[in-house]
Amino acid sequence: MRFTFKKDERLRKQREFENVFENGRWVNGKYVDICFALDQSRKVGFIVSKKISKKAVIRNKVKRRLREIFRLNKYDLPDTVNLIIVAKKGVEKVSFSDLEDEVRKLFKKISDIVD
Repeated sequence: MRFTFKKDERLRKQREFENVFENGRWVNGKYVDICFALDQSRKVGFIVSKKISKKAVIRNKVKRRLREIFRLNKYDLPDTVNLIIVAKKGVEKVSFSDLEDEVRKLFKKISDIVD
């Protein structure tokens, strides 16, 4: 088990994002929503809009936190799922541990649905 986050684990092209949105299902939480769809490999993309904050520094901090949470907990997910994690208003004010708890619960929900 390697706790890394490489380029081939990221959704990078617009077509990959569109595919997840078109074929995916949603799981909702208080601070993030996750859209997931089945595919050949486990990949993730992040969306943090300007509705969260007008400041890029804050949006980037939220993305860094979400990437780290995914990196540490990605093995709780099936190997064949693509995710898009969409941040909600208020996520910038919540602590890292609370955000991690919520994302882990959503990952468990996704695993239960897929299995």
